[in-house]
Amino acid sequence: MLMSTVLDEPHPMQNAMVSGARSSSLPLEWLVPLADRVGALARSSGRAFVEGNATLAASLLAAGGEHSQVDSALDGAWSEVLGAPRRNAIGAEVGLITSLHTIADLAARICAEVIELSDRPLVRTQPAIHRLAELVPELLGDALGALRENDSSSADRVLRQGPTVDACFAQTYLDLLDVVGRVGGFDTAQRLHAVTSAFERIGDGASDIAHSVRDALS
Repeated sequence: MLMSTVLDEPHPMQNAMVSGARSSSLPLEWLVPLADRVGALARSSGRAFVEGNATLAASLLAAGGEHSQVDSALDGAWSEVLGAPRRNAIGAEVGLITSLHTIADLAARICAEVIELSDRPLVRTQPAIHRLAELVPELLGDALGALRENDSSSADRVLRQGPTVDACFAQTYLDLLDVVGRVGGFDTAQRLHAVTSAFERIGDGASDIAHSVRDALS
């Protein structure tokens, strides 16, 4: 399970600057450090939810915090792609950066909801929602592994795992109904639905990354 009890350690290449250099034969390699950073942000947001850790969520959203830094790096990646001469891989690059930007924003949404939900005990007793919060970062990690290894077969495996995430997401509605049935549960259920929808869309983003890997290698 990817959820740890300590803050995710940064990837060794996490702080690399987006550069115009294209010395490698891997068409998306220059985006791997940024993708790893987005993955770490998503894992941390998932861990903040599972642990009910509002302090971690707030640190990720703070001015100059990890989300702000990732968002700035993504803007730099957009400038790099849009300002460079057209390359064979540009379609895959645009698709990947779009997916990463979406995932980063969804991670921020999860953190915001974690802060709002931090004093609500109903959040701690929803097994399907917590399973989704664990499963989706694992799927995203597999997708980023396919990107890092430039491996289309790994990307295919990620795409085959999509239905598992969809099934888990469907089960979360039972959890939400349980919350609604309790005193004061409607607002909590709405916020939990925002969280589950964000995780489900991060799962979609993992599939999009897998598609980008396949497209870059085709």
